[in-house]
Amino acid sequence: MKKWTWEKKFLVDATATYGVLWLLLEPLGMWVPQAKPAGIEAYVAFIAAGLVVAWWRNRSKKSINITIQEKDSEITVEVGDIFKGEGLKFIPVNEYFDCKLGDHVAEESLHGQFIKEIMKGDEDKWRRVVTDGLQGIEPIERDVKRNSGERNRYRIGTTVRIKAGGPGQEYMLVVLGRTNIKSLKAEATLGDLCTCLEAICKEAQNYNQGRQVDIPMIGSGFANPGLPAQRILDILILFIIHHLQKQEIAKHIRIVVSEKLLDRLDLHEAERRWKQ
Repeated sequence: MKKWTWEKKFLVDATATYGVLWLLLEPLGMWVPQAKPAGIEAYVAFIAAGLVVAWWRNRSKKSINITIQEKDSEITVEVGDIFKGEGLKFIPVNEYFDCKLGDHVAEESLHGQFIKEIMKGDEDKWRRVVTDGLQGIEPIERDVKRNSGERNRYRIGTTVRIKAGGPGQEYMLVVLGRTNIKSLKAEATLGDLCTCLEAICKEAQNYNQGRQVDIPMIGSGFANPGLPAQRILDILILFIIHHLQKQEIAKHIRIVVSEKLLDRLDLHEAERRWKQ
């Protein structure tokens, strides 16, 4: 959340609290003179109360829960590390399933972090598990124009299931971004994001086996369709709820938000908008 927005909301909440206290106690003083606010102490007490309430309402929120009662399911939006804890975890990758960190896969991306943390930087291991996972899936084309990196290009939403990581963890690599051949930068449209989310919901439904499903803030990183993080979060929640209305995906779905995104999100706003 932008600094000026936070300050504006803080000021509005503090002023509103001050006003409500004054509105309640001033008339009360007609019948109970002792309760009528007077003197510098009363003003300081009202200001202090306003500041406390404003701080409480605008404090940094790290998680929210959205219960879908008719489906007995829960969506949690939580600041954390998607590589921690048990569950079926989705990781967005590019359409080539590239394995080389640097030009083709940014180390800071979830694709890059997966190669570093789960594959331990072993490119050969990555190729083996991805090749096994792609058995029976035909690429769109073999890109002979590409001078480096993998050549086989796959459709948006193509998913590879990988049993890796710690106890109770299983990963699904899902294609979100396209790679600009010249700049090597990841790109995605809103349509790509929706196609990717469609694949995630279907795969989660098929493979969760009663486990928690972890979904990162898909589309908020390098393959961003040009939307602010707050709108991306709204799309993720809306998409999941829409699918839950049709068929259960999982009992517990966790949208994992990176600490780096926290200053661009207002979880208070998300809670007000989506909590039922």
